[in-house]
Amino acid sequence: MKKTPTSPSAGTRPCHHDTCLTALAAIIMMLATSLRAAAANGDDSLIPDSMLTEAHVYEVTFTDPELGHRIIDAMRERTDIDDYTLNILEGDLYFNNHKATQALIYYRRTLESDSVKSNAENRKEVWHRMISCFDLLHDEDSKMQYAKQLMQLAIETDDKPTEAIAKFAMGKSFYNQRNTSMGFEYMRQATAMMRESDYRHKYDNLRYFYNTLIIYYLREKMYADALDMADALEEVATKTTEGEFAIDDINKKELKSLYAQKAVILQSLGRSDEAKLYYDKWKTINEYAQDDYLIMPYLFKIKRYDDIIAYGKQLEETLTSDSNKVNYHIITAYKNMAKAYRLKGDYRNSSIYFEKAYEQNEKIKRQEQHSTVVELAAIYAINEKNQAISNARHHIMLQRMILAGVVTGITVLSVILWLSVKKRRALRRQNLLMAQQMQHYAELAEHYNRRVIATPAPPAKDKSDSASALFDELEELMLKDKPYLNPQLSRDDMVAALYTNKNKLIEAIKTARGMTFTDYVNSLRLEEAVRLLAEHPELTIEQVGTRAGFGSAATFYRQFKSTYGMSPKDYILYARHIEASRADTDGNTDRGGIK
Repeated sequence: MKKTPTSPSAGTRPCHHDTCLTALAAIIMMLATSLRAAAANGDDSLIPDSMLTEAHVYEVTFTDPELGHRIIDAMRERTDIDDYTLNILEGDLYFNNHKATQALIYYRRTLESDSVKSNAENRKEVWHRMISCFDLLHDEDSKMQYAKQLMQLAIETDDKPTEAIAKFAMGKSFYNQRNTSMGFEYMRQATAMMRESDYRHKYDNLRYFYNTLIIYYLREKMYADALDMADALEEVATKTTEGEFAIDDINKKELKSLYAQKAVILQSLGRSDEAKLYYDKWKTINEYAQDDYLIMPYLFKIKRYDDIIAYGKQLEETLTSDSNKVNYHIITAYKNMAKAYRLKGDYRNSSIYFEKAYEQNEKIKRQEQHSTVVELAAIYAINEKNQAISNARHHIMLQRMILAGVVTGITVLSVILWLSVKKRRALRRQNLLMAQQMQHYAELAEHYNRRVIATPAPPAKDKSDSASALFDELEELMLKDKPYLNPQLSRDDMVAALYTNKNKLIEAIKTARGMTFTDYVNSLRLEEAVRLLAEHPELTIEQVGTRAGFGSAATFYRQFKSTYGMSPKDYILYARHIEASRADTDGNTDRGGIK
């Protein structure tokens, strides 16, 4: 079967708009019939004949997929390899780079060929590949349909390896539909059947089976079973069968993932020393930073938050330095960094990386839309590049192009509108959550302020060497007298009031809050502004800013938006929505039920 199909659960997210995009691509295809032909007449001419083989395509599957496509283009033009083989080869290249929608187009083409209609073995190969695509796209209905067909054909031809492949796919479907026990039973039976076989891609499939089971066992917290699968995977991680095409560095890539998974599993089982050994092994492989997210659960368990942040920043630098490499792994990295910052108590950086994760997710979705349409158009262009268009059809083609332009414009505008509405809804949910958090923090701050004001001042003592004591005195003065409400308040004023010097005051604030004097004062003013917005709806935004101590409305707007991600006006609207929801909930608490 195809080369090294990776588990869709391990970090891959498919584009869920493939139906819409395929329709759009069908229109664009008519305008792009010469796109890949021009490329073939250019760079492909530099590829030597010795490289025009299936083996060379698989060798560069992960290291240089674009070269793989160029080799296939040249093979279509210069060799006598049949279309069935070339379509399978190009489909495999797309699939192994997580482009299942494009891969399906090539695999479906083979279903119409005589090589598949008259040959049961070829039909099983194609169905297997299509099942893997539907798995990556989370299309459980289509996957189950083809898995049943494959199972029936495998039984009829007494093909145990293919029966194992079909059974494993059915097991995954059962599991994803939350029939967990049956899902695991099918997958375990399939794995045992594959182990006993002499299938030419035996180890390829076993690695996929083991990886999938490890992920599912970890998800269900079945750590002992996960460890059994990880041990089995370690035995076959570097094995190949005779006749398999090699893929550059695939063994090292899979070993790095395995070491990360074993570290997580062993730590979960309380075997910390063994987990540390696998973590050390994992660190010896410096390549494939995009898979570093697999080690994050282990680092969270041992509370190495700084390491999580460091790996996340390394991955961010690696991926964002080349926009072509940016993928969903960066979103996972951002979320892990946000969680690590939160556990460290750095809520500001935590919110920054949660926001980065959201923005990157939207960006990647837009990139996927664009790249999928272009790829589908290019696929059509390859098929049609040698077809001559007669003069008699020029007029019809012109009409189609005009129609295509109109339909394309409407479709693109519809997609943009849909994405815009979706983004606004997501932003609204995000702002509602932020408003709730702001109200919660305001309540906590109010309780804290009252406690500080009500607590008797401690006996005077020498504060010359105590930044903490100096800050406590500053905090008490701020909360009791509220000098920050004066827009003209300066650092020198507070230095004089506390009988200290500028450097000690700066150091005290930095040590206690990690802020400058200005940032500290503005944070108190923002807390006051949030309270005023909630308690005095009759005040204008400008009046709130002035009463909170800001020198101008513009400064208030800028500070509020920078800190909370929304304007004061937006906050008022969301706060009212929250209050209305609470009132509605409170009003419904006594309805119905048994008195």
